[in-house]
Amino acid sequence: MNGWSKSRCLPLVSIVAVATMLAGCAPLRLPRIDPSGERIFLPHGNYTEFVAPQAIPYVPEPAFTAPPPVPPCPPSETSPSPLPPACGAAEPLCGPAPAPSCSAVPAAPAVPAPAPVCAGLHREKLGRLVLAPAVMMAPVGSEVVILSGLADAKGDYIPRQPLEWSLTPDSVGHIVEAGEERPCLKALFRQASSKRDGSYAVTRSLTQTKMLSRGTPNPADDVSVQRGQSWVTITSPTEGASFVGVVAPEAEIWDQRRQTSTIYWVDVQWLLPSPAVVLAAQPHALSTTVRRRSGKPLAGWIVRYEILDPNVTSFGPNKQAAVDVKTDDNGVASINLVPARKSSSTQVRISIVRPSLPNDELPPMVVGQGYTSVTWSAPDPKVTLYGPESAGAGSTVTYRAEVSNAGDIVARRLIASATVPANMTFLSSDPPAQVLGNTLRWDLNDLPPKAMRQLTIHLRADRNASVRFCVRADSGEPAAGQKATAEACVATRVFSSTLRLTMSGPETAQVDQQVRFEIELTNTGTEPLKGVVIRDRLPAGLEHPTERGSLIERSLGETVPAGSTRKIAVALIVTQAGRWCHTVEAVAEGGHSATASGCVTAAEPPRPEPKPAVEAAIEGPAQAKIGERVTFTLQATNTGNVPLTNVRVVGFHDRSLYPRRASTGYDAQALTRGELLWLTPRLMPGETVTRQAELECVKDSASSWCRVFVETGENVRAVKEVKLVVQPAAPKPAGPKEPPPRIEPPRETPPEKIVGELKVSIADRQDPISVNGTTTYIVAVENGRNVGDKNVVLTVLLPPGLEFVNLRGPVSARAISPDGRTVEAEPVKEMRPGEMLNPFFIEVKGARIGKHILKVRVDSFRSSSPAEAEEDTTVNVSG
Repeated sequence: MNGWSKSRCLPLVSIVAVATMLAGCAPLRLPRIDPSGERIFLPHGNYTEFVAPQAIPYVPEPAFTAPPPVPPCPPSETSPSPLPPACGAAEPLCGPAPAPSCSAVPAAPAVPAPAPVCAGLHREKLGRLVLAPAVMMAPVGSEVVILSGLADAKGDYIPRQPLEWSLTPDSVGHIVEAGEERPCLKALFRQASSKRDGSYAVTRSLTQTKMLSRGTPNPADDVSVQRGQSWVTITSPTEGASFVGVVAPEAEIWDQRRQTSTIYWVDVQWLLPSPAVVLAAQPHALSTTVRRRSGKPLAGWIVRYEILDPNVTSFGPNKQAAVDVKTDDNGVASINLVPARKSSSTQVRISIVRPSLPNDELPPMVVGQGYTSVTWSAPDPKVTLYGPESAGAGSTVTYRAEVSNAGDIVARRLIASATVPANMTFLSSDPPAQVLGNTLRWDLNDLPPKAMRQLTIHLRADRNASVRFCVRADSGEPAAGQKATAEACVATRVFSSTLRLTMSGPETAQVDQQVRFEIELTNTGTEPLKGVVIRDRLPAGLEHPTERGSLIERSLGETVPAGSTRKIAVALIVTQAGRWCHTVEAVAEGGHSATASGCVTAAEPPRPEPKPAVEAAIEGPAQAKIGERVTFTLQATNTGNVPLTNVRVVGFHDRSLYPRRASTGYDAQALTRGELLWLTPRLMPGETVTRQAELECVKDSASSWCRVFVETGENVRAVKEVKLVVQPAAPKPAGPKEPPPRIEPPRETPPEKIVGELKVSIADRQDPISVNGTTTYIVAVENGRNVGDKNVVLTVLLPPGLEFVNLRGPVSARAISPDGRTVEAEPVKEMRPGEMLNPFFIEVKGARIGKHILKVRVDSFRSSSPAEAEEDTTVNVSG
């Protein structure tokens, strides 16, 4: 609960200490602090004097010098002081009162005093102390928070006001904690909050709102202390009363500056009933146990039960919403709840009330409070019926019923039924109904909670009449001793309508597909039809592309002449799999109406066959000159329908080009092999990854090239190449003729100054492979010396389990041994110091099952022994 840390207190202590030492023997004038809390310091001209130490070294005397006392006036010469002016009719008197006169002679005119300000710096002098709670009862051993604050005439709490708390000598218990905001000020000022002992504490009201936590996970029991309030906590281990007195010493009105809080401690604890779930129509008893902490029952205490939602249940035969029950000799108070007939839930508030005992004068008081809940479980069938308000004689009338279970347990053996009206004929239904005379029946079996079944019934209106069509749902198996039932009805007026409606559309569709229905509206009468309105009621699996809701309504906007037909197209989107029927109703002035229905069976679209595919692309200039830098853009695009993983984008280039810069994320180790390699973990369908490489033209070439190779974890590959013509650098502009340069023979580097060696590395692209399957080895050759080299020859040594297929690279193969196990490449005539050749690609085929090691050897003019490297590859039956 502490507001400041020690680190924040130390600077304040240091400032005050330094200010005191620097004052020396002269008084130190500092700005005066504003006691109202509205600002830090008072306006200019208000000062406080610090007095330097005098009597005892290092011990300062009081910081504030007191004014000299005013001599008292003789009683005979003192006249009553007039009342100070009032600041308003509804506000208390405020402002300074005139000084008492000590002479009968009228005083000389004084300088007019400033107008009084009610919300000024000393509003605490007329303040009123507010305390909560005034009287309460609490269990022994609990901790009670008491809040108090000094309020001004407007009712606002005043911050930084001292409050003195004390327990009377005849009280039980003690003060546990006193509210404090800045505990570090205790070392500097006596005004800081502190608990002096268990029965006395001094606090100051807070400057900002604070939340007191009781240390429990439940935030509901936290206490909010407002700005301008202070607090203490009280506890008692024994029964009795605690009388806590609070005084605001800054307030000057005696009867408003003190308050007393009385806490009655009782030795009690209770056990509330746990939340319960029971079957509907079954009564449920609530029992609360009240005991002392020792376990001894408390008889005669009152337990008050209150139902927060009396529409669900009640207590006893009188259906009461609240009832008081006394505890018996075992400390138990029980009451029965009237059972609910359907699935529902209610919450009950339980209050523990200490009764008024004969040996005290206390009224009954609430000691504690809690809540419990009771939930009744039952199937709750519901029926929602849709149908036209009117229909033409001879037309087909379609009704759609939705039978659902709004309860929380399964409705067993649910049966839906309907009676065909006398002037109608049953045509069909979906699902098919059992026809028993004029009764229709559907066995819906068990209906889980929140589930729904849909019924579509088609009837023919035979003659003019007003009919009432109803659908009823009954559970065939009783739950909690009763059968659940529900019914819904629709009234339809049948008359000889001249409006005819037909609808056509597709019978099948796929989910998320748009379907189109054609509606034909015909006036079969001899008079025109006016005010034609068309309504389309959509099931759960069909939606309009632009409008939401199950009802779409359109006005035709024109008169339909006799014998004419209008065609309307309706586009709908299938959102769920299943068979979905929608009903279109057309009405016109004079009561003419007609309906038509259209159904479509929707299925989930077939999932496409996974087809991984990738496409490579590369862009760059067509020509450049030696010394120029050119930029190539390499791209890999997922052109398949599944995500690609471990996408490798590899850039290769001709020996006339040398890499200088590349997009971030390239593989530095691969660069030593002459590759610009980027790895992308995942590439979604349609997604493209783009990388760039900046190469320097170092040698003229008519057919220089740069190639991008893309390979994925799904074994799909793509290659793309661009050509580049590298021209010689432009000649320098002609100047004055100079004598031809003196040609000196090249100087050979002394052997003792040659450092470095020829390097070779090898890596395979796919491991393992299957028998007759292929893999490619990438071989990088680098001249690690500080001098040039020549006649660099690569030799490949194949094991018996691998067969040579092809060799590509800076040079081609020139010799293959008769057994095909040794391949020698054409020599590279020259390699500059530090140069890395473009990689060699050695393609081989698996011939035998097992683990095989392929070796490469590189020899040159300056090498005393060849550089070697090897890589192993496993050949399996199926890769």
